[in-house]
Amino acid sequence: MNVAKRLEAAAQKWSGRTALIFEQGAGTWTYAELDWRASRVASALDRLGVKRGDRLAIFLTNTPDHVAIWFGALKAGVVVVDMNIVLGDEEWRYIVADCTPALIVTSPVFTERVTHLGDELGIPVIEQGELWRTDAEPPSTTSVDVDDEELAVIAYTSGTTGLPKGVMHCHQRLDLAIELMGEVRSIGVDDVVPTFLPLFPLHANLSQAGNAIACGASLLLMEKFDPESFTELSRRLRISAGTVVPAIIAAMLAMPEQNQPRFADGARLSVGGAPLAPATREAFENRFSVHLCQGFGSTEIMGAIAMEREDRKAPWGSCGELWPGLAENGLVRVVDDRGKDVAPGETGEFLVHRDRALLGYWNSPQLTEEAFIDRNWFRTGDVGRIDEEGFVYLLDRKKDMIIRGGFNIYTAEIERVLAENPVVAEAHVVGVPDAVLGEVPKAYVVLNPNVSADGELAEKLMEHVRDRLGRLKVVDHVVFIDAAALPRNAMGKVLKRELRAQQDVTRTS
Repeated sequence: MNVAKRLEAAAQKWSGRTALIFEQGAGTWTYAELDWRASRVASALDRLGVKRGDRLAIFLTNTPDHVAIWFGALKAGVVVVDMNIVLGDEEWRYIVADCTPALIVTSPVFTERVTHLGDELGIPVIEQGELWRTDAEPPSTTSVDVDDEELAVIAYTSGTTGLPKGVMHCHQRLDLAIELMGEVRSIGVDDVVPTFLPLFPLHANLSQAGNAIACGASLLLMEKFDPESFTELSRRLRISAGTVVPAIIAAMLAMPEQNQPRFADGARLSVGGAPLAPATREAFENRFSVHLCQGFGSTEIMGAIAMEREDRKAPWGSCGELWPGLAENGLVRVVDDRGKDVAPGETGEFLVHRDRALLGYWNSPQLTEEAFIDRNWFRTGDVGRIDEEGFVYLLDRKKDMIIRGGFNIYTAEIERVLAENPVVAEAHVVGVPDAVLGEVPKAYVVLNPNVSADGELAEKLMEHVRDRLGRLKVVDHVVFIDAAALPRNAMGKVLKRELRAQQDVTRTS
């Protein structure tokens, strides 16, 4: 089924209800208006010569046009390439040259840069407003019929381990992800869902726009998260759900209580990007009366691998339970280095069946072949375990694992222990070269407000890790760093490759 039919069904069911809220709450579109505009986009693309199966690259911020163009392209069977707008020109050029779009649509904010890119690569560029001006006739309102595995989007990875890779997902998998999100997140027609995160990452788009629209909720479009603006909006609207990262949690906690946001009774937020320290989670839930649900996934996996249920809090260190259907249908395995399944509670790499994974990597058949075992099981590169109660623990990226004197050390284990200390807001551990042991752990630590960093505190944190995990997993170096100085991608995930390369630090043990 064409995933854009989700919007068409919503427009029929909730025609006059508010679908989008924008311009600081001053502007709104109903579901009928959003569907009509998406249909107008589909008609305009056809008139501009963009056909079914062609790629459309979009450079857009969190505006109503972004949502309409995304669904409109899918209505027409056009493949959406939602560009990461925070990348530099070199990475933009690499992605656009790789996906060879028939057309680029840009926000006026990026017109100069994108036009130069289009001229260089011989690709036409238009501003988003031109899509409305090129279609004067009433558009068709029906999506084209597509095959289940027909390509819908190419989502380029954030490049946390190298050059961005074009992850291909089909209509059927997108539709399934939206359906399953409805099962794990109880969003309804009375809810307002803010876009705390940019819409261009596929998971952020599905968990914010796709999920809200499929459930008849109102999507509050924010160009970026600004604590003061959000507080004002939260006092006028019923904010009851959303997807956040730890940096946004920290920003809200830093606000004076008299100026803090207000959430609706029973509000719940999904947390991704990095695990929350227990003290941070407790402080946020108590102060805002909001239930936080942690989880983990990747661009390659439709939806997520695991998510904490709203009715069953996960133990500290766990990211919840497997998504609906994964455990019941045997679609996730944990295997050792030989590809053999491990027992519950034992550590291995997560594999996900291709029914819940990407079709493959765009223009990279060899990379696609290497990513799958027996063409059916996708290697996530994530190392962890599933205990006997079904709780999932993510320990590390396989590429981030530290080998100290021949022994494997999982960085998430050390990060969790550091985060248990009440002075720690965030902890990120990487391996650094050592002449004797090969590699040793180095921790970048963000302290809670009003905590002073010094060599004595660094020693205490290293001793804390040694006492909890033993001498093998002791941290050899501690660097105190401001949260704003950590290199992150658009989803707030810390880029560990940049930490490993970082030489100049201002506060160190």
